[in-house]
Amino acid sequence: MTRLLSRLRYFVIMLLFISAQAWAADGQIRTLSGGVFVNSTSATEGMEVNSGDTLSTGPGAWAIVVMSDGTVLNLKSNTKVEISDYVYDTSNPSNNASDVEIGVGTLRYVSGLIAISDPGDVKIRAGNTTLGLRGSENETTKQGNQVTTKIISGSWSSETNGRRYSAGPGEQIDVNDDTGEGETSDTPSGQAPSGEQGGDETGNLGNSDPSERGSTQLASGEALGDPAAPDTPDTPPPPQPAPPVFSDDPASTGDPNS
Repeated sequence: MTRLLSRLRYFVIMLLFISAQAWAADGQIRTLSGGVFVNSTSATEGMEVNSGDTLSTGPGAWAIVVMSDGTVLNLKSNTKVEISDYVYDTSNPSNNASDVEIGVGTLRYVSGLIAISDPGDVKIRAGNTTLGLRGSENETTKQGNQVTTKIISGSWSSETNGRRYSAGPGEQIDVNDDTGEGETSDTPSGQAPSGEQGGDETGNLGNSDPSERGSTQLASGEALGDPAAPDTPDTPPPPQPAPPVFSDDPASTGDPNS
């Protein structure tokens, strides 16, 4: 059984590797709900995203973004995330980088082929806090100066102002982003990230195992490397909501929950 699972994992990874080479962009929005924006432009399913882009979701909205190496970024409501540095170079893996920065809100992260090649090429930042990868999936929330990371699979480390913490599945890391003070504890019962498939009001992604998650993406019937959205009638789009304004953004003074 172990050998069979290893072969299935290898098969899924190779499918992701082959399909990724057909991508013209760094990633694409696979599915979304509500007010979702890329650089203040209203987003649609199949929309391309690239290194340097900022993604945001309004109240009650969520989005699932798949990068060309199979990394999944699952933004929950009232969230702002920047793809600060992303390079997936199959011809020269030493150039690879997958860095994202959480400005505010909650991001569920599932690692892809870049992490498999070299976990050191993956970083998640939230203010002064940097998460290092030794696993495959976590959910990180930044609100004000508090950063909480719930570990879903593998192990992750968190470093803030020289203080370092580590945690494994079923645990969480809570740190003060200003002082670096924090602790590792068990995730309280009922607060662990859900394992439900994406598509509900929270945008939960589902399978924490990277091979199973990859199979889910490929089993949808749409080629992973084809960013084209389904054909739609030639009718004017409905009015789109304005991009959310986040109180943690120094350039804004609005309330993200308004």
